[in-house]
Amino acid sequence: MDLPNLCSLSLLLVYILPFLLYIINHRWIHLIALAGAVGTASLSEFIKYTLIKEASPRPKGASNCNLWCNDGKQEGNPGMPSGHSSTVTFFSAFYYQQTTNPWIRAALVFYALIVMWSRYEKKCHSVNQIVSGSILGLLTSWLLVRMM
Repeated sequence: MDLPNLCSLSLLLVYILPFLLYIINHRWIHLIALAGAVGTASLSEFIKYTLIKEASPRPKGASNCNLWCNDGKQEGNPGMPSGHSSTVTFFSAFYYQQTTNPWIRAALVFYALIVMWSRYEKKCHSVNQIVSGSILGLLTSWLLVRMM
């Protein structure tokens, strides 16, 4: 598996890691992070397939763009906002706000950036679709943390 596909597939960590952290230390914050990631992904899919639809299609050459990187040709299908970008940005921003450790913060930012890079590199999304997804992830993270 090449690096862009591996980076895209790593989005599974966003769902697995909070669950494992909850099992290990029984802190509700991790279940909140998991629920927020699922909610952000769902909101992104709703916006993409219900509101925007084909108004912002995936770029030419887009293929294997789902979570498992195995759904074939996707060129022309709805692409705004990027679900990977919104979800990974939510995850990174949520945990960024939970720690003051500079190494963890840097790792979270790097992780979000490399997943977003992979979406562009694979031609699954345009820059605008990736940026809109990351803005959605930042907003949902900020709102969830403010509500806690």
